[in-house]
Amino acid sequence: MLRPEDEYEFTSGVFIIGKELPPVFVSGMFEELKSTAKFQVITNINIRKALSQHMQGVSEAVDIDNKILLRQTPHIHNIEKNITYNITSALDGTADIEVGDLSFDLDIMCSDASLLQSLSHVRAYSQDVIFRIGGAKQQQLAIKEMIDSELGKFQ
Repeated sequence: MLRPEDEYEFTSGVFIIGKELPPVFVSGMFEELKSTAKFQVITNINIRKALSQHMQGVSEAVDIDNKILLRQTPHIHNIEKNITYNITSALDGTADIEVGDLSFDLDIMCSDASLLQSLSHVRAYSQDVIFRIGGAKQQQLAIKEMIDSELGKFQ
C-alpha cells in the first residue's frame, strides 16, 4: 500500500517509465561542410578535431541507443500491461499527471518477479541513455567555448 504522500510521485514515475527516448542529433551542417570541402574553412585544428570526434561519438551513441531501445521495448510492454491509462487528453509528463490518471494494482505489481525485473532493466537502460546525453552535452558545451574563444579573437 502506498502512503498518500507517495502516490503522486509513484504515479508520475510509472507514467514516465521508459519515456527517455534518445535525442535526435542533427548533423546536416557538419555533413555539408565535409562534403563541400568547406570544413577546412575552420582554421582552428582543435575545433575541427573536436567537431569530428563529437560527430563520431554521436554516431556511435545513436547506434547504441537504438539497440537499447529495441532491448527495452519488451520490458516496457511488460510494465504497461499492468497499467490502465485513464487520461483523456495529451500530457507533457510529470507536470500534468494526477493520481487517478493511471490505474494499477500495486500489490500485484510488487509480487510479479517478471515485472520487477522489467522495471530494473528499463531503469538501467534509461540511465545509460541519460549518461550518453550528458556526455554529448558536455562535449557540445566544450566545443561552443572553443568557438566562442576563437570568435573573440576577431572582435
